[in-house]
Amino acid sequence: MKTNLDKLIENVEQWANSKQLTDPYKQAQQLDEERAELMDAIKDGFITDIKDELGDNFVVPIVIANCYEDINLLECHRYSAYMMIEPQKYDADWMYRHLQATSQSILDVAYYGQIIDLKYNLGKYVTLVRIICGRYHTSFEECLARAYKKISKRSGKNVDGKFIKDKEI
Repeated sequence: MKTNLDKLIENVEQWANSKQLTDPYKQAQQLDEERAELMDAIKDGFITDIKDELGDNFVVPIVIANCYEDINLLECHRYSAYMMIEPQKYDADWMYRHLQATSQSILDVAYYGQIIDLKYNLGKYVTLVRIICGRYHTSFEECLARAYKKISKRSGKNVDGKFIKDKEI
């Protein structure tokens, strides 16, 4: 039986397929942009913005994993779930540094197509974002549902492997 999380991930994958988001390197670049937006939202301190950005930081790893037939994001997360410990132990600076380093690693391994390293780093990234969810008393599912609701209504087009919203064209 599929969970709500499984259904949300499938919905995001279908959305990515419909937008022809198939270039993992372009999506890794998008992830780095989303990471920066999340850190800006955390610095500003508005919980609604933080939840929105957390959701975006779940969507893009799903899209990256979807670029490969043999990568399942939930399996990637289990691969690095050792980090799921008390979220209060991590301050904002620690989270920023680790998200930035992991995002850079995802860019590197997506560029070179190193599947094993990509699985590990996607799992680590999702784990870090889940830790941030815990700090802000929200859940992975809530943030992903918010993000999917937002992206499912977007119109735009694929430009050189990246989805560009109509208002940005």
